[in-house]
Amino acid sequence: MNSLEEAVRIWRLTFSYGENGFTLRIPELKIRKNEFVGLIGPNGSGKTTLLKIISGVLKGYSGGVFVFGQDTRKLSTKTLAKMISYVPQEFSPIFNYDVETLVSMGRIPYMKPFRSMTALDWEKIHNSMKIMDVDRFSRKGIDNLSGGERRRVAIARALAQDTPVVLMDEFLSHLDLQHVKAIMGTTMDELRKRGATLIAAFHEINLAILMCERLVAIKDGQILFDGSPEEVINEENLFRLYNVKPLIVRHPLNGKPQILLR
Repeated sequence: MNSLEEAVRIWRLTFSYGENGFTLRIPELKIRKNEFVGLIGPNGSGKTTLLKIISGVLKGYSGGVFVFGQDTRKLSTKTLAKMISYVPQEFSPIFNYDVETLVSMGRIPYMKPFRSMTALDWEKIHNSMKIMDVDRFSRKGIDNLSGGERRRVAIARALAQDTPVVLMDEFLSHLDLQHVKAIMGTTMDELRKRGATLIAAFHEINLAILMCERLVAIKDGQILFDGSPEEVINEENLFRLYNVKPLIVRHPLNGKPQILLR
């Protein structure tokens, strides 16, 4: 059950990559605590840009981004890292760290100066690796992993970070069906148990429909639609969003809309 408490608020946001480049404009967007929100839209629509702004990776915007009522621009990097974790679209560390080391980096915001990891830190690290099925190659270097394995390591690091807001960008890409199913089940259940707020960009719309209770459709840097999957997913909206007219059917088990190309 969602809380009425506001987790993230975007207010009069404008961000541009340059005078002749892409511009993101969001007058207002509110996301409640415990809500699972999927960002959908064409490539280059602004989904990744929005996640990077919320996470603090991108700056130089006008307007405001607030997390639990606090202006993110006024928070220290360490404080923000205790509130928001971010799984980027590409996860390619510069050095060939092993899996356990990379996942343990999620605990850095909680470490005191000149202190080592606590028992609680290691419990969270190993539990996160187990949830994401990467514990079996904890000593393997990241350069020796497949794209899907790297993706699971990135998610494990975010779980170890244990933040109230989790941002994920195309986090199901490169994953096989077994691990997609596991994330839809075990990982999402874990986030719900923690009371986390999830904001995720999706390329796979059908998975967004199945996993999220709310969809925000973005095109050309602006929000076109915002609502439940049942409210957002129809032929007219999808044509405006993607310039295609797919066939919409109902999932035989849960009745949610699913999209088939004609």
